[in-house]
Amino acid sequence: MIYTVKKGDTLYRIAKNNGLTLKRLLELNPDIKNPNLIYPGQQIFLRGVDGVKGEGQGVVEFYLNKGWIISSDYGIRRDPFTGSNAFHRGIDFAGKPLGEEIFTPVEGKVIYSSYYNGWGNLIGIEDQGGYIHLFAHLQQRFKKVGERVNKEDVIGLNGSTGKSTGPHLHYQINTPRGGMIGINAHTDPKMFLI
Repeated sequence: MIYTVKKGDTLYRIAKNNGLTLKRLLELNPDIKNPNLIYPGQQIFLRGVDGVKGEGQGVVEFYLNKGWIISSDYGIRRDPFTGSNAFHRGIDFAGKPLGEEIFTPVEGKVIYSSYYNGWGNLIGIEDQGGYIHLFAHLQQRFKKVGERVNKEDVIGLNGSTGKSTGPHLHYQINTPRGGMIGINAHTDPKMFLI
């Protein structure tokens, strides 16, 4: 669930009104570097707040509920290799050791399972809507192209293959027109409900 900040709002009030602690709200929105600097029109992610009707669990919440943390969010960020600002097309989840099982939040068909340049060991799963879910930097891949997977299936192990600064899962969702690469055709995983 997304909340749009109104004039006079504070993060503390937004958190309290939605049954969250300020700490949890900041964990869910790692792009907020200074909790005192929010502005009207800014969107704050609340994810699956109890009592919200018609909202499913998000794919991001799927991983947060399993104890992962967001180490790098979707959007503009400072590239850890070049130091320049660059657009990050997915979300990096960390906080788990090398070799931790990676579960899929969606069901679908494996359309890619191989080593791919900077992504390292990569699995791509196409869901029923044609969206392609990418799981990158895996230490090991357990699924082959053509296999069907169900939600909660273990698809591989947490790793640091490819262009990586340490063990983490890069999770990216490409739109149906984006194919595997997803250039200019990807979506913020925080907006994707399962």
